[in-house]
Amino acid sequence: MKRNILRLSLLVGTVLIGCYLLKLTIGGRPKEFSSLQIIPNDYYTRSYLVYGNSSGEIIDNQKLPKGKGVGYSSLRQVGNRVYFDAYPEISTILTYNTQTHTLDEMATLDRKYESINPYSEQLAVMINGGFLGDGESYRSGICYLDESWECLDLESNLHIWTGTVFKDKIYVYADAAYPQFDENDNIIREEKILIYDKGFNQIASIDVNEELNLGRDVIYFYPYQDSLFLLGEGLETGQFTILEVDEQVQVKSRLSFAETNNEARNLCTPLSFFEEDKGNLILELACDKAKGSVGYDPARLQEDNLLLKLDFNHLDSTSPAIKEIGEHRTVGVNFETNTLLTINRLDSSTINSVHVYNLDFDFQEIRELEKFDHRLPMLIDFVERKDN
Repeated sequence: MKRNILRLSLLVGTVLIGCYLLKLTIGGRPKEFSSLQIIPNDYYTRSYLVYGNSSGEIIDNQKLPKGKGVGYSSLRQVGNRVYFDAYPEISTILTYNTQTHTLDEMATLDRKYESINPYSEQLAVMINGGFLGDGESYRSGICYLDESWECLDLESNLHIWTGTVFKDKIYVYADAAYPQFDENDNIIREEKILIYDKGFNQIASIDVNEELNLGRDVIYFYPYQDSLFLLGEGLETGQFTILEVDEQVQVKSRLSFAETNNEARNLCTPLSFFEEDKGNLILELACDKAKGSVGYDPARLQEDNLLLKLDFNHLDSTSPAIKEIGEHRTVGVNFETNTLLTINRLDSSTINSVHVYNLDFDFQEIRELEKFDHRLPMLIDFVERKDN
């Protein structure tokens, strides 16, 4: 599997949200609480909502029903609504609302999905059916939400990882589902962007390595205005790169970030996305700590992660704010309260030490929350709330 998926274990418009959003009722909750942690499911345990008081102590928890959980994944936020990548069973797609502090039901899907793109012109999810019985063909695909789900089921040697709807076309990134080797036992790369019309007739196949000079990891799609932005790794530079392309995937501009391949870190790939409004994005990059860097330990997988503040209106003319967060992962952004929360993914104590930043990446404070169990929270929200 791709490296960023191993690490883990993408807006439908306001009108569509209004049409499809249903409140998910999951029992009661405390009348007063100061924090909420969403604990992701694993193979043995369901997802939980965990409530805390102003001292950070747990005061209540709710187990989510089977099929209505949150997978251990990454975050895709649009304004006050957070989407979650990945859920390992036929399931309900849930979103979290940072204004109402509720987990809401967006839609249901009769198949497994592993990534979601709310920045698509129509909500898009990638599905994963695994290998067929012959062990060679792989089942994957993409669904987009119209009046109902419209789905492409692909059985081939390719695995679809990400996708989007842009200008009434469907774009997916796919690579070889299993390794292929040449006569000298070198791995043959097969990384493609496939383009389909809305009826899933293939229009084009683009070699990511040869035609775009990207590759080695998943490419993410971010449509904005008349351009489609591809976020991935530069094949020659090894740097995180943003390509601006037209609907034929002809390159209009290229921007690379030297901070993503240097003596401190390398192999940076997008992890979580937080969009305040169209074109303004906080992007979290998961990066490997470079061999030989200060504090490097060859005995374990270490991260040296980054936050980027991107304005897609002025990508070429401004220098985005960049914040180094080391082994931390982002677990919450609230645009109304101007806060961004991170926790250390390797912290083994009984307390979650939550680092609080403003949205300019200035450190504010550390707040402590009692841990629920061994699992890291997928999302944390601080709120002073009283239900009447």
